[in-house]
Amino acid sequence: MQTAVQLDEKLLEQLLQDHLQLELPDLSALNLRCAYKDGKLVILVQHPIESIPDKQSVFSLLERAVRAENLSAVAQAQMYLRAEGEKRPYATQTFSLDVPVGEAAEKNFGWTKFPPMPETIGEEITDEIPEVISAEATPEEKQEDAPALPWRAWLPAVVGSISIVGILCLGSLYVMTSPCTSGTCKEISNAQQLSKNSAQNLQRPKSGQDILKARQQLQEAIQNLQSIPFWSSQHQNAQQMLKTYQVQANALEEVLKGLGKAEQASQKSQNPPHSEAEWLEIQKLWQEAIAQLQKTSQSSSAYSLSQQKLKLYKGYLAAVNQRLTEEQQAKKQLVSAQSAAKIAETRQGIAQSLESWQLVETTWETAMKELQKIRPGTTAYQDAQQLINAYKPKLNEVRDRQVQEKFAANAYNQSLQIAQQAQNFGTNNQWGQATGSWRNALSYLKQVPKGTYYYGQAQSLVPSYADALKQAEGKLQIFTALQQASKDLDKVCAGTPKVCSYTITTSEIKVYLTTAYAQKIKQTALEAQGKGDYKTQVGVVSHVYSLGESFGAVSDNARIRMEIYGPDGVLLETHEPKI
Repeated sequence: MQTAVQLDEKLLEQLLQDHLQLELPDLSALNLRCAYKDGKLVILVQHPIESIPDKQSVFSLLERAVRAENLSAVAQAQMYLRAEGEKRPYATQTFSLDVPVGEAAEKNFGWTKFPPMPETIGEEITDEIPEVISAEATPEEKQEDAPALPWRAWLPAVVGSISIVGILCLGSLYVMTSPCTSGTCKEISNAQQLSKNSAQNLQRPKSGQDILKARQQLQEAIQNLQSIPFWSSQHQNAQQMLKTYQVQANALEEVLKGLGKAEQASQKSQNPPHSEAEWLEIQKLWQEAIAQLQKTSQSSSAYSLSQQKLKLYKGYLAAVNQRLTEEQQAKKQLVSAQSAAKIAETRQGIAQSLESWQLVETTWETAMKELQKIRPGTTAYQDAQQLINAYKPKLNEVRDRQVQEKFAANAYNQSLQIAQQAQNFGTNNQWGQATGSWRNALSYLKQVPKGTYYYGQAQSLVPSYADALKQAEGKLQIFTALQQASKDLDKVCAGTPKVCSYTITTSEIKVYLTTAYAQKIKQTALEAQGKGDYKTQVGVVSHVYSLGESFGAVSDNARIRMEIYGPDGVLLETHEPKI
């Protein structure tokens, strides 16, 4: 909400007069008046006829000064330039004010836990608005309608025609009508009253407006005293008072300069975030405001207010320093994050192994962490949020790829370990375990995802693993057959006496009939023959035939050639397995 502003014409006159005297010292005789009505400000500048100023310089200076005051009540200003004694102005210029007094001084910096800004000096002016100065001639002036400077041409003749007596009379009249020449000196009393009013405003000043009014009152008092001529009996007294008032006014001017710097800092602090350069400028303004107020003497009536403002401004400065530090840090973090992101993209373009993808992920995480450190309220924060949204999908992509690479690495390494176990089992003729291991190793190879670092290596091992599995299965089949043949022969050779012994390899089986068995068969056959026991003889022949059939069945089942030897080592029979 914008603060209502009342225009103090007298105060504005003094401010503009000060600007003229400061920037155009050669034209110190300029006299300025202001009036305001219905949003229009009228400024009339008069000058001695013998000292004609550059009108453009005066108008430009006044326009800058008026704009600098941020007068929200004024929509348009019109300036007039007139020579003393003339009825009409001879130059005019108008300009519009489109920059109203804002709320800068009543707002805070816009960040959390920061104290409110100092009040704007100009927003505290509440004097009533007088009638607008007419640019036209007054009723008295309308008696004549002469051009702006018509009498300059005949001024020397008039002066030359004045008699010495006239000059003396006029001089006496001037002396008698000068301030404080005779009777009471109202200029002294007026100055004293203004000084008293100024002191009252400074007893407990609550804002810069009190200081501003006090200074204006002192300035008016000084003007009253300066009007007292040197021949007045009050001149010496006036000069002493002038020195005192001028010191007081100068002291107040220093305070007002400090408040002005604070106002500038306050306005520039609005609507953060600000760049590092802007915070540095704001920091400098607060430092200058503090430095100005620190000049206030303890004996000054404005000392209490200065101390109050100093405490407040130091708090603002500390807050600005903190924001400056945060802005600088945020800028560094943003640069660091962008640098890490570039490195991550480069590494991602050449990454292959699991280790290289892990490094890419770590680099992206570093960039994200730097961005997440950037605090709100900095110019880098919005950029950081945009980069986070841009980097997050890339980080997720890398993480997914890393999971694939990790799975691929595990599957590939598992296949290598199991393949080594399969080889060890084969070396120990543990073909059952070897077959299972080769089958598992081949399964792990086939699980390695396509496109991963280990995919090509895994595919190159698939043929050799498949061959090893096939060989192991063949070996297992043979080994199983040999085991079964051994079991069968153990059964055939068992008995009392023992029928036979044997050796078995993958290529042949050799069976050896025992001597005890051969002798028993022979003895049984001879005894049966001697007794004429035909049945026993048939039984012996049938037993021998059955034994041969058993040997043949073992050879057929094992698919291994068999040789049968007698007790004396003579080959009795050879059996080729049936296919």
